[in-house]
Amino acid sequence: MSEEIAEGWKKHSLELDLYACQVIGKKVRVSALYSQNLYAALCNIMWEKTSLWTSEPQPWGCSWISSGAIVANIRMQGDYLDWYCTTGIDSRETSPGFVREGVVTDEIRKDLSEIGWQPLNSPTNISE
Repeated sequence: MSEEIAEGWKKHSLELDLYACQVIGKKVRVSALYSQNLYAALCNIMWEKTSLWTSEPQPWGCSWISSGAIVANIRMQGDYLDWYCTTGIDSRETSPGFVREGVVTDEIRKDLSEIGWQPLNSPTNISE
């Protein structure tokens, strides 16, 4: 990877911004519900950096496996399998407050907005 591409990736990486955000990190480490909601919001959603300094949109997205790995890494516990498909096939397997992949809760939307990101293609939004 060229140095220029690597630097561009660092500037437009929601993953790196999540790792750097202490507020989100603390929420992820203390709350399985918040962790699952963050995982779900990263799945099948393209996010865009909301910087006024960006001349062209720089969308960011990742796979369900990567979403689970990001959450596990922030929690410093487990791996992607702890979060992958956490809504379960059968609704009886779903913990209260867990949302399906591709859903962005109001809290997650607000927190990611505060670090400069907005969803480009969020099909479903829910309130807490």
